Amino acid sequence: MSRFTNENELSDFEIAFIDKWFSNGFNASAAYRELKPDCSDNTILVEGSKILKKPYIKKYIKYL
Repeated sequence: MSRFTNENELSDFEIAFIDKWFSNGFNASAAYRELKPDCSDNTILVEGSKILKKPYIKKYIKYL
């Protein structure tokens, strides 16, 4: 497994999102909703998906 070396790329929100994503069975919508409960359902779906598509997020997930 490759080693994740640039944690500075991740925002506090992204780190919290990934933590929630792992803890709730890899459900991006539920993770995003927990962190930003006032967002619309459409925003939750889109933004959760966008975070998981970022290359440095994928690298961080692989590292974990």
